[in-house]
Amino acid sequence: SDIDRGNIPPRKKKKKTKHKKGGNSRHRDVHEDVGFHVKTLPINYQLTTSATTTSSTSSSTTENHNDDTIQTIPTNTSTNTTTTNITKQAQSYLFTTPPIPGKFLIEKARQKRVPPGPLYAQLKAGKTVTFADPTNGEERTVRSEEVVEKASPGVAVAVVYCPVLEVLGKLREAEMFCALERKGTRDDDEATEKGESSTNASTTANTTKATTAMNSVELDVIVHLTPKSIYHHPSYQSWCRRFGNRVDHITLHVPETLEARTSSSPSDGGRGAVSPFCSAMRGGIRRSFVSDEIFPRLRLQDGMTDEKVTTPAGERNDTDHLDGSNAETIATIEGCPMMEYHLIPRAKRGLNESTNRSPYATNEMEVLETEVIRTGAVTLAKELISTDHIESNNDTKTDTGETDAKLGELIFSGTGSAIPCKHRNVTGMYLRMNNGNAILLDAGEGTVGQLIHSWKSSLPSQCTSQTAIEEYRSRLRGIKAVWISHPHADHHLGLLRLLSERNAICSQNDPIVLMAPPNMFAFLSEYASIAPEIHRGYIAVDCRDMMHGK
Repeated sequence: SDIDRGNIPPRKKKKKTKHKKGGNSRHRDVHEDVGFHVKTLPINYQLTTSATTTSSTSSSTTENHNDDTIQTIPTNTSTNTTTTNITKQAQSYLFTTPPIPGKFLIEKARQKRVPPGPLYAQLKAGKTVTFADPTNGEERTVRSEEVVEKASPGVAVAVVYCPVLEVLGKLREAEMFCALERKGTRDDDEATEKGESSTNASTTANTTKATTAMNSVELDVIVHLTPKSIYHHPSYQSWCRRFGNRVDHITLHVPETLEARTSSSPSDGGRGAVSPFCSAMRGGIRRSFVSDEIFPRLRLQDGMTDEKVTTPAGERNDTDHLDGSNAETIATIEGCPMMEYHLIPRAKRGLNESTNRSPYATNEMEVLETEVIRTGAVTLAKELISTDHIESNNDTKTDTGETDAKLGELIFSGTGSAIPCKHRNVTGMYLRMNNGNAILLDAGEGTVGQLIHSWKSSLPSQCTSQTAIEEYRSRLRGIKAVWISHPHADHHLGLLRLLSERNAICSQNDPIVLMAPPNMFAFLSEYASIAPEIHRGYIAVDCRDMMHGK
């Protein structure tokens, strides 16, 4: 060959990359070994938004210098509401792998007297090998299926984003999902299809095209990125049951209301609402055991405990009605930060229960409290508090008998960090006056979340959920102005959530005064191309107009 003659240099062997211990090396190995293929399903849908603009005529003022009175003629205002249709895109994904090769049974190969070496590789590749028996020289033939376990179907994982019911109709007709509907059940599918004959008739052609490609995979799990109201809609539940009772459904609900975003209940998205940073939460809980007055802990409302919630699987119906009649609730696993779901090896398929824990679970709290007590920090803190006569701010009263809660308040939602990290958040300061009105001095990413956690920690332990929600609404309505020092992301990215939250609970006549560099308003105008309602949430004040002499 050319290589033997020296005309072509031999190909160098690739160096194996060694992954450092820790980090995400395990995830990289799984990705490299399994080789996921990704299919995308973009679905366009229409969203109608309304924006209100107010125009006013100039007012005139008359002054009377004799009695020092000023009369102002009221301005005439007119309000115009415009409706806009926006086209948005919901992207769903299907991750699949090739069929998983069967395990090579080396003991059986030895019993068949197959010599170790290249013949093993050929058998693994599905080939039949012929060789001379090492013991007596007789010719032997061994087929691959004699020493290799049967190959398993490939793995399929679907990630579905369905923000509105309009998207659901297109999901039901998608080829890649239609082909998987009949593969996810251990029961007879014919009974399930009786109630869907009219719907399946329109999708039969699409299913036929994709069935061949999907025959070699099994759908294991569907991750649902949906609002809770959409997921529990009868039509959506009906579609989920089409995939059969062996498919697991993991929900990552998009909070639709302020109540859902501030809830600490798992059934309302509580663990996600608390924080995705479990290590930081544990640190906060440890500090609260040292002194709950100085380091208040986030409290669960209405005595709710933060334990795992899994909806038990009901018996499958013989019919699958689109109107939801006689429909059983499917098995649901509520997602939470850092949860793990095993796909491969197949013997371990399913939820890793050890990762589905919350720091606020009772047993976790006991472990953290024991750790703190062993350090001696609790005893030392009590000594310091008694020596320095540190008192709780919640009990301090003024000369007039008013508590601090009715006076001004300054909350640092983040300091000393350019990005949100384990123990610090980006810049944000909340200054509230004794009349309840407040101003934000910078609003970096996560500012609203930090404020909600701080407000929740200051509530009485017996406070009900409804009382807490009213307090949050009052606090958000009370933010009347925001001042942005400069247009770096760590000083203004929290504006988007703030405007969204206030728009949801405030009238159109209660915008905040936004004092910022002109770059900020260009950013908000661009963002308004996908969320036009954001414009009604603020009154723009160019910071250059606030300079002395302007």
